[in-house]
Amino acid sequence: MVFENFLEAVEGPDRDLNFAIKSGSKKTLGIIGKLSQNVNAYDDEAKHTLVRQLFSLAANIDLRDKKSGQLIAAIGTYFLKAAKSAESAKFIFNEWSRRLLYLDYNKKEECQAAYQWLLLLNQSDGSAPSPRELVKVFDESQPILSEIYEKILAVSNAEGLLVDKSGLQPGYKLVETFLTTCFYHSDNCPSNYELWVLGCVERDISFGNGLILSVLQRSDEHPQVVARLIDLYITSMVDENDGGMAWRLFFDLFDSEEYPAQQLNQIIVYLEPKVRQWTDEQNEHAINCLFALERDDNDSVKTLLTRSKVAGKLAKLLASNGKGRAATQLASLLARDLSPAYELPTGGEAQFEDLNFKLIVIDELMYIHKLLSPEFNLRDFAKAYDAREISVSGYESIPEALDYMRGLAIPQELLSRITHLSYDASREIYSQLVPFGFYPVITDSLKRL
Repeated sequence: MVFENFLEAVEGPDRDLNFAIKSGSKKTLGIIGKLSQNVNAYDDEAKHTLVRQLFSLAANIDLRDKKSGQLIAAIGTYFLKAAKSAESAKFIFNEWSRRLLYLDYNKKEECQAAYQWLLLLNQSDGSAPSPRELVKVFDESQPILSEIYEKILAVSNAEGLLVDKSGLQPGYKLVETFLTTCFYHSDNCPSNYELWVLGCVERDISFGNGLILSVLQRSDEHPQVVARLIDLYITSMVDENDGGMAWRLFFDLFDSEEYPAQQLNQIIVYLEPKVRQWTDEQNEHAINCLFALERDDNDSVKTLLTRSKVAGKLAKLLASNGKGRAATQLASLLARDLSPAYELPTGGEAQFEDLNFKLIVIDELMYIHKLLSPEFNLRDFAKAYDAREISVSGYESIPEALDYMRGLAIPQELLSRITHLSYDASREIYSQLVPFGFYPVITDSLKRL
């Protein structure tokens, strides 16, 4: 087997596709789409021939063409549809990995083909996650994935190695694309993945993307890895224009949905000895990166410190570790009164015996007739509330939002305008109490409506 054999056109079972590929027809995209919609039109042997044919086609696509991205995506979608079968999932993975292991990565043409084959499995079809059968094959094939990684790694420092729609790209983009594949086709953080990523960042601070960060979050050693990444970014004095994962990591660090308090606390435990070794200049850089003092107003930083004791813990560590302007400014913020300032409404607690009944009244006056103001918006409330960080993407009711409704006093004049009420689970008020779910309590008073 020689590389050119992987590029040779393959005669497949679908005559329309055969003719479209040979003639370079614009209909190729639509024909592949139809094959995806009717993926079981052929038996396993015919599907396997189709897979080889599409691998060959993918390697011959010129990524500078306008339709190239759509064509790569169409082939990838076919693979994902076919991979719902255990037999096809194994065959697709074996054909994919066989090609990637065979290539000579010292040759640009072969690196280009590798990149385009990697792209085929670097996508979702937009309607469902990776088929379970394909995930199973990926999770069972760690030794093979390690071999592929080691081969691709050899060209990570190469300049101008491959071409994508943006032009020439360095070798680490090939490694990055390979590691991103795990986001789509594994529920775990593969063995050695953390070491792979850290090694790549050490070689090039611009390495990585948000999908790789998401894979790292599945790791049992995630706090240690995040601490190590932060240390690498700070000691390298990374800039916003450097690309990579640094700023995504910095911005998400105090997001309770991304890093719950317990996990953030563990990260700080691992980060503390590294902070102690930072120079004053690095410490100043860390404060500006993590607390955005150069780009943000002090009030928003104060709100963060009020909400999050763990963020305050890191702030104290950084403020005490340096002597520069940012450390002094952060210490000054920490010296302020950091007790919560937001006050929930009061006075309406005794207006109704049943909170659930009150919620329907509030919905009627606030959201339907627009008489009761200000209109409560959960996202705006979460931004303003400073006693703790409130997640607006959960499936449980927000206690503070319920307390807001409980204490809200409704003027008697407005109450007198209500002549009719009806219960409807789709009322706007419930989406303001439970972001992604349904308000769970229906009492007798609601049933009587």
